[in-house]
Amino acid sequence: TKGLLVDPIRADDLAEQAADENDRSDAELPDDNDETNEAEEYELWKIRELKRIKRDKEERLERQKELELIEKRRMMTDAEREEDDRRMDAESTQRDEVKGFNFLQKYYHRGGFFQDKATTGEEPLYTRDYHEPLEEEKFDKNMLPKAMQLRRGQFGKKGQVKHTHLTEVDTTDKSAAWAQQSRPMQKYQEKMAAAKGVNAFDRPSGSSSSRPL
Repeated sequence: TKGLLVDPIRADDLAEQAADENDRSDAELPDDNDETNEAEEYELWKIRELKRIKRDKEERLERQKELELIEKRRMMTDAEREEDDRRMDAESTQRDEVKGFNFLQKYYHRGGFFQDKATTGEEPLYTRDYHEPLEEEKFDKNMLPKAMQLRRGQFGKKGQVKHTHLTEVDTTDKSAAWAQQSRPMQKYQEKMAAAKGVNAFDRPSGSSSSRPL
C-alpha cells in the first residue's frame, strides 16, 4: 500500500523537475552571445552601417534633385514645360502597349503599391501587361450561346448571377420603362419624393412661403 502511494508521488516530482529543466533551457532562445566571434560580428556591423550611410545619402540627393527640378519647372514657360515633358517621357521606361480587351475578358487592376518600380523599370514584374488575356479567355465568346456567355465561365454552377457585362444592361438607350416619356410615368415622377416639379420651370407664384411672418 505504501508503494502504491509513493510511486505516483515520486513520478510527479520527477515530472516537475523535468519541466523546470526545460523552462531553464535556452536551446530555443536566439543566440545573443556577442562575445563569440566578436571581430567577425564587428566587421559585419561596419558593412551594415556603411550601407545605411550610403542609402541615406542617396535618398538625400534624390530629394535634393527633386526639389531642384520642381523649382526649375516653376520658372519655365508653358512651351518650355511641354518640351521638358516630352523629353522626360522619351527618357522614362515605357510599359508595354495595352492591348484591346476581348469579349467578356476579366479586368485585373495593376495595384497602387510599388509603382515607382514600374516607372524606373528596375523590376520587370511591374512593367508587364496585366491586360493580357488568360488561356480560357483567348477564344471568342461571341460564338457561344447567350446563356453561356459568362465572364468567368461559371456556367451551370450554383451562385451564378445573371449579370454578364455593362452593355447588356445599358440604360442610356432610353428603352427602359422608367425612361419613357409617357403620361403615367410623368405622374409617377411628380409624386416621387424630392422630384416633384423637376420638369416645371415656371416662376413660382405668390404662396405662403412669400407671406410675411
